[in-house]
Amino acid sequence: MLIETFQKEHPIQMEQDEIDLISRTIKKQSSSSLMVEWGSGASTIKWLQEMDDDQRLISIEHSKQWYSLVEPVIASSGVLAPKLRYYLCEPNGYWKHGYGYPAEENPMGLDRYFCPDDKIFDADIFLIDGIARGVCALMVLYRSRKPNPIIFIHDWHRRQPWYSWAVQFFPKAERVGATLVQLSKYQQF
Repeated sequence: MLIETFQKEHPIQMEQDEIDLISRTIKKQSSSSLMVEWGSGASTIKWLQEMDDDQRLISIEHSKQWYSLVEPVIASSGVLAPKLRYYLCEPNGYWKHGYGYPAEENPMGLDRYFCPDDKIFDADIFLIDGIARGVCALMVLYRSRKPNPIIFIHDWHRRQPWYSWAVQFFPKAERVGATLVQLSKYQQF
């Protein structure tokens, strides 16, 4: 009941083609795969619902207010909670936030947000949909332990100038869906 109410009050902020693509990608992974997302919300619940029992999601959130909305909803579901490791990584006092403003890309004070646990770099799928997305992408590029993980940056099309400095370090970047870009550490996906 909490999940349905939450999803109605806080719909996923993605186009349907993006949701479908990420859902298909999760389903194609092995039963022991790991997904990491920076930024949480109704999509976090959706990804957990798409996962097999042994697949896992690590979600990293910077906003205490948003974390406080999402965490109890997932915790109330006995089925979804065991699949999730949820981190609240608040920025230090130097960082000022504003959704939809270039200031949210400032990496200062976000060290723990970028890497709350070294295990995140074992992931098969990375969804970068939080703050400081360019730095998150470079962290994946340089620290991922998988030879070619699936990497998505949400809102690429609308905010291309914000992330183009980081995307240039990937050998391949391809627009998929309405606003996603899929990055590759190697030439082929």
